[in-house]
Amino acid sequence: MTVSSTGTARELGTVTGFVTSIVPTADGKRLAIVHGDSISVWDLDRGQVMMAVNPAGRLARVAWSRDGRLAVANGLAVAVWRL
Repeated sequence: MTVSSTGTARELGTVTGFVTSIVPTADGKRLAIVHGDSISVWDLDRGQVMMAVNPAGRLARVAWSRDGRLAVANGLAVAVWRL
């Protein structure tokens, strides 16, 4: 279960691979879930996946910027996505 930005409990779907990190945005509206070699970005108000990415290399760190960009370090480089 998770909590949306409005405070309602909502169950998200399942992901493939072992979950190694869960990183919410500062406003609590999005959630980046690192699982296996993938990242799923969830819209918590809608309970839907907004984006799924499979960066090359082993995923090391994931962080949100204040303006909504998702930064991903994979041990070789850093990629940044604007959602």
